[in-house]
Amino acid sequence: MRKLFVLLVVLGLIGAVASCETLNVGGPGPNRFAITNVTFSTNSPVAGSDVTATINFQGVSGPFNFTVTFGDCVTPSVQTVTAPQGATSASLTFTLDSFLLADDLDGKDCSVSVTGTDANGSVGSASGTFHVTGIPNQLPTITGVFNAADCSVTTTTADLDNEDVSVSITGAGTGVNTPANQTVTGGNGTSTFFFSPTDILAGANTSVTFTATDVNNGVSLVPAVVNVVCPGLSPAADTLYAIPTNPTVNSAATEAAAEADAGAQETIVVVTGDPANPFQYMTGVRVCFPAAAGVGYVKNSFNVGAQGGAADEVDGFWTTMNPGSFLLAPDSFYAVTDDVQDGDPAIECIDFNVTPLGGSDVTTGEGALFNFKAFFRNAGTYPISFQQVFTVNRTYYQDANQAPDYFWSDITNVHAGVPNSVTVQ
Repeated sequence: MRKLFVLLVVLGLIGAVASCETLNVGGPGPNRFAITNVTFSTNSPVAGSDVTATINFQGVSGPFNFTVTFGDCVTPSVQTVTAPQGATSASLTFTLDSFLLADDLDGKDCSVSVTGTDANGSVGSASGTFHVTGIPNQLPTITGVFNAADCSVTTTTADLDNEDVSVSITGAGTGVNTPANQTVTGGNGTSTFFFSPTDILAGANTSVTFTATDVNNGVSLVPAVVNVVCPGLSPAADTLYAIPTNPTVNSAATEAAAEADAGAQETIVVVTGDPANPFQYMTGVRVCFPAAAGVGYVKNSFNVGAQGGAADEVDGFWTTMNPGSFLLAPDSFYAVTDDVQDGDPAIECIDFNVTPLGGSDVTTGEGALFNFKAFFRNAGTYPISFQQVFTVNRTYYQDANQAPDYFWSDITNVHAGVPNSVTVQ
């Protein structure tokens, strides 16, 4: 039940009575009918509450019929009540329309008029106004529950005013993405926010704060603080992954638009598990997308190993080898190429290469080989894949002898619980 706060006082009596008089021909004397006044059950009515109006009258010839017309504040605006012969009052209970003080700070002055007739057709009337106080805005509430199965948080909001509520992250976590706001229509319901770690290998363990805000800018007094734990990935041996770090990105019609909008840039991390063969040179990795995506490479975004740091910093998978430096291709080499492979729909691909200098063969080691940023011109959901061979070998590695070419045993990029697609909006 709402807790109502009365802020203003109303007039509880309607007077200014008018009457009409007739005579009973051949009767014992005059038959008078008049409305003497109208009183209300409360002097401080609040929007949404029930109020009883009592019509006091004098008259002899019943029944007595009354029509009550409200100028505002009550639905339906016209209501009727009847009193029997011998009665001196009639009562009508009506419900005030609901409105918030946030919508009308001074409340509302509501006009009402009462017209009555007796059995002889005599007429009496009264009119006046009463003041109705609005209901204070009820602040929304919010709670949150972490779902370990998919690293998501489900929030539950409640709003006694049944207003739309926006759920937003007002305390972003460390090492995880920040999902967009969601709206709960009517204020009462749930929203689910999906998280992914910015470092897919390291994972994340962080608190995230959620706040509910209604359409009148009423903010939940107690936010929902939820601990989000996204475990790091343990790559399978001899397996190659291409992992997007954000589940959703904005579309960008042009390269310039993508470079100007960080929300249109998707960071993709390419990860390997322990190689099955001696590994020194990542001679080629071709990362592909459906042609419908309209993919593009974000200039100067190529980065060896894990995210962050200098482009040629020794980190990620390469810490196992610990080379002195890297021989990297010029950034202009990372161009998008169009191919059709074995009758599959058209795909667009980008070729990458990492050549360590002063390195050595390694037979164990897992982690990020490299990462880069892509943008997408067209909305939709697009899986990321690899192309192993097209005309020549495209995705393979070599040892110190630079022969033979070694291939990962699994480049499907389909692994339970590991993101492998991008949704472009």
